[in-house]
Amino acid sequence: MPEIASIAALYTQARTQRRCIIPPDATARRTLSRRVLQGVLVRPFRGLYAERSYWQSLNPNEQALHIIRALALMHPDWTFAGPSAALVLGLDCLYELSKTIYRAVRRPERTACANGIRAIPMSDQTATLRADGILVTSVETTVYDCAATFLTSRALGFADSALRLGKTTNTALHDHAMNHRHDRHWTKASQTIDLANGLSENGGESKCQGILHECGADVPQLQQTVRCLDDPRKSHRLDMVWNRADGSKVACELDGTRKYVDPTMVGTQTLQQVVEKERDRQRCLERQGVDVFRLFYNELDALGDVRRTLYEHRVPMNKAIQCNLGTDIWG
Repeated sequence: MPEIASIAALYTQARTQRRCIIPPDATARRTLSRRVLQGVLVRPFRGLYAERSYWQSLNPNEQALHIIRALALMHPDWTFAGPSAALVLGLDCLYELSKTIYRAVRRPERTACANGIRAIPMSDQTATLRADGILVTSVETTVYDCAATFLTSRALGFADSALRLGKTTNTALHDHAMNHRHDRHWTKASQTIDLANGLSENGGESKCQGILHECGADVPQLQQTVRCLDDPRKSHRLDMVWNRADGSKVACELDGTRKYVDPTMVGTQTLQQVVEKERDRQRCLERQGVDVFRLFYNELDALGDVRRTLYEHRVPMNKAIQCNLGTDIWG
């Protein structure tokens, strides 16, 4: 009974602190390992455990944070970096990037990172801070490291959310990037930071803009409003808008099923009412010369299809961007 009570206390403590279970000794580790074999627990990271049902209720970012909090408790001197630091700082992070734990280490220690932990080099000038009691790289360092490591479509959300949440400024991000202008990946990182805009409302919009950038599209205007012809009290907001050479406008909206089925978004409306309302909005925009096309989040990675959509809707392209990327949408 005492052993069962102590294990139950580990469960409760881990849940309360929103982290993985840490076995305090070899005996507890053996007990927890047995429960993994029984299907009661999971071992999401070496030496760390979680209740199966509880773990499955968490999204990938929450799971990563549970691992990070446990590791920070075990190793309070560790500095988390990259996407791991972004999660602790509350920045947007794509699920695909949170699965790996990133730690900032000095170059001689890089070989010390193993067992699912990836190293990001740090120097004597690397700024750090404590967030939620965890040592992480500064917001500016975190954004720059992510921009230097990942494609723009994956990294832009870190910068956009840092600006949107007021955790940094465009000036601070650019100044920090300039301090790294001799880095190998400085050009790529700077292009991502140049695109950053706090008007992007979520990580999905940031990824969409990043994908369009990688396809060679010109930089759009974000969150533009167009008056409603049917009701002067209303206006229509568009995610991304471009002005064509002929004076017409083309807009891209990131779409998804949530706007049709989420009760918090549709209220008491029926699905038919929501669809009809969206059609009325579309007709209103068309009457004002705004050509609207939609991209679905789960289709963004199909770059060939995205490029065809841009071509069909005559989205203005930017030759300088294409040159920097080494691509040509028309080729």
